Amino acid sequence: MTEINEKNIRQFIDLIEPKLEQLWDTLCIFKSGQIEKISEKFINFQSELADCQILINGEFQKVRTNIKSFKTSRNNLSKENFKIGEKQLKDCEQAILHLIYLSKSIGDAYAWFFLQNDKEILNEHLKSPENLLLPSGYLGRLGEIEFIRSNKMIGDNLIIYHGTTSILRIGDISLVNLKTFKLTGIAELKTDSIDGNKLQLRIIAYGKEDRMKQTFSHFQEKKESKREDKIKNEEREARLEKQIQTMLSALKVYSNAQPSVTKNIYNNSYLGQLKHLFEYVGKEKMIFSKVDDGLLFIGARLTQEKLSQRLFDNPKNTEKSDNEKLTKHVCSILDPESDKNETMSGSIHYNKEGKINTLMGVKPIFWSDLPVDCLKQIYFYKLALITIYNPIFFGREMNKRGFHIEFVESFNKKCLVKRIGERQMIMENMGYYFSLIINHLVDEATVLKIMDTISLESENFTDSTKIETHFYQV
Repeated sequence: MTEINEKNIRQFIDLIEPKLEQLWDTLCIFKSGQIEKISEKFINFQSELADCQILINGEFQKVRTNIKSFKTSRNNLSKENFKIGEKQLKDCEQAILHLIYLSKSIGDAYAWFFLQNDKEILNEHLKSPENLLLPSGYLGRLGEIEFIRSNKMIGDNLIIYHGTTSILRIGDISLVNLKTFKLTGIAELKTDSIDGNKLQLRIIAYGKEDRMKQTFSHFQEKKESKREDKIKNEEREARLEKQIQTMLSALKVYSNAQPSVTKNIYNNSYLGQLKHLFEYVGKEKMIFSKVDDGLLFIGARLTQEKLSQRLFDNPKNTEKSDNEKLTKHVCSILDPESDKNETMSGSIHYNKEGKINTLMGVKPIFWSDLPVDCLKQIYFYKLALITIYNPIFFGREMNKRGFHIEFVESFNKKCLVKRIGERQMIMENMGYYFSLIINHLVDEATVLKIMDTISLESENFTDSTKIETHFYQV
């Protein structure tokens, strides 16, 4: 077993950093629309990203193995030495986790561009658990990587590999028609070994029948393969059947998506304020900006040149003067005359655990109009962006609209309730809308517009009705 320590993890990150930088540069040129400059790089983008992630996954597994082995040696170490050793390994694990999410952030930005016209299917993906790592089985991983390395298109369809993303969680690949820019289907890839030196790949694909027949017309269909394989490996086939049902369920919801009402709401978001904050990056280690009555932006700048240094740095270790500034600025979003103040914290792009902030209907921040140099600071951990929000002012605006917070027994939680004669309107999932504000730069005024739209449309119903709303950024 290879011994893992901070030194060799730093060396590994230094090896990966230029590879991720190259992929980032390719993505930025693509965003600028200058595709002719990156044709070959862009064609190989997914396979090169997958190669990076294979290396990162391998290092992560080594760290996990070392942590497990270290814990078995607990009785041979003093309490203090065990605590020190455990922290060092946990720091290594956290650094590699950050690297995984950085690479998946790049994969998300690439994949979202091609699937942005199929927002309903993106929502279905986000309902499933996230896949942190590439397939653990050697054969399955080898088959998937070799497939995307050798195949970029099937007919008119670009192959989008799910393994390099955090947002695509159902199936292994998506097929997007580049003529219509619409989803053709989702597929599972299953790899079998033949005679020990050959691989056979099965593609189990589902989508709209007319699109699928045209796409796979030249593929050989082996109808008996499922029955034969089931005899060999019933557990594997049972898992495949479950995956197929998940794909079918997602596609069914997607194909039946018929919104009864669609409203366009125009807003400026908090991107302008965020751009303003970037003007002060470099002048101070910690930057504060009050962007609304109840919202504070905090930028914690990491000064280290190398990514490996930044991933092992802990921005939470702030100086006393920073804590005093923080207290002062938090007080600026409180109402000193009220005892109803409360604060909730969020962050932009990465959350407190280092994971990527994802939410139904929200696009990756890469596709916002923030300059790419600002985006790189966020993606590559040069600047951590924290938000602190006090919803008291939002609550007052909702009070003006007739809404009040009440405990609703049927939902077993507090909700916003509005009474209209003998009827009542209940809004139960306010956490989603607060997340739009504190994690995704949607301004409070826009959320209030959404609330007004929902309220107005709801008043047209005379019977008891449950209304499902979906927010999509464009």
